Amino acid sequence: MVDPTIVIGAGSAVLGIVTGMGLALALKAKKRIMPPDEQKDLWRHLEELSNERAEFAAKKKALHKSYDAGTVNEAAFVGKDAEYTHRLEDLDARIDLVVKQLSQEFLPKEMEDRDKLLRDISDLSVLTRKIRELELEREKLGSEKDSLSVQLTESEEEKKSTLAERNLMERKAKELEEQSRALETGIQSLTKEKASLQDRLASTQSPDQRLDNLKNENRLLRQSLEKNKERSTALSKEVAVLETLMERHADIVEQREAKTAKQLREMVVPSNAVIREAVKAYPTPEEAYNFVRDSITEIRLDIEANFWMTPEEVWRLRAAEDEDRAIFLCSMLRAMGKEAKVVVVELTSRVQRAVVYNEDRLLTLEELHDYNDFIGPEKQVLDKYVFDGAHVKKVLYWFNDKDYGQGG
Repeated sequence: MVDPTIVIGAGSAVLGIVTGMGLALALKAKKRIMPPDEQKDLWRHLEELSNERAEFAAKKKALHKSYDAGTVNEAAFVGKDAEYTHRLEDLDARIDLVVKQLSQEFLPKEMEDRDKLLRDISDLSVLTRKIRELELEREKLGSEKDSLSVQLTESEEEKKSTLAERNLMERKAKELEEQSRALETGIQSLTKEKASLQDRLASTQSPDQRLDNLKNENRLLRQSLEKNKERSTALSKEVAVLETLMERHADIVEQREAKTAKQLREMVVPSNAVIREAVKAYPTPEEAYNFVRDSITEIRLDIEANFWMTPEEVWRLRAAEDEDRAIFLCSMLRAMGKEAKVVVVELTSRVQRAVVYNEDRLLTLEELHDYNDFIGPEKQVLDKYVFDGAHVKKVLYWFNDKDYGQGG
């Protein structure tokens, strides 16, 4: 990393050289054209310009560090960087002008190489400015190198983790398939037991008793069958989600899908064809919310994986994890022109949860909540939100297709 005192020192060295040359040559000059007070003003002005340039160089350096750290968005960075660059170029031109004025005052008219010396002084100023720019560029490249080294180390760790997660997904899919088969076997067994009970009752009871018992038994069996069918349907959806994720990621075991800020913004896609189709079918925010809450089943995969589903997959399967559901709803609201964003929070139970904040209300996708349950400022409604008995501990990050931020 470049020490800022080196850059400031370089400018001071140039100023010292020019000062020394001016004083030495002034002793040889036969007369002075410029009054002494005016000369002092020029020297004072040169010092002010040098200090101002050092200040703007420091601001530009701080801006680059903030952008590399992700605390300044790209639009603000481009505007400020252009402003500081223009200001530094203007200060360099003004410094050159003052240096030339002082050089012309102190150089004796009788020197034959006057023009050459002036060119050398100008070249020295340009060279010093280039040295400053190269030092700043070297510092920026050093920061990028450090960042890439950290990313490389993280990628190696994530590579090992991804392989283990895929194996866990495969085992989970097999377990779900076995549970589904066991439920089917249970349904068949209950059906046979029902037939056997009907036969026994028919041979031992009166017609009225048999009819009443059969009605009660049929009611209980229907309830049992409905519960097993619901569980079987839920398991089928979990298997479909896992199979979809495994098919999409089978050829990228060497690469984890952890999202950067830019990639998270790209997950919200208001212009996507499926999103437009969904908005056409559910054209208001409340209709869109009810559709995602009621028609897209939430699947909770008991695995540590960061795989995101596409809108096409969510639309086709009608099932997804909480963050994928939140992203789908946010995309629909953004397609309607709303100021919606996905907010990922950490609960006091250490569980992470994704919700959507749309202009004046918090939209959670649990069945027990409605569209108008959480109306008010974002922080106020987040404090009221409870999931599985746990409150919001902190906001981890938020994003939509235009912006990204961390914390509350």
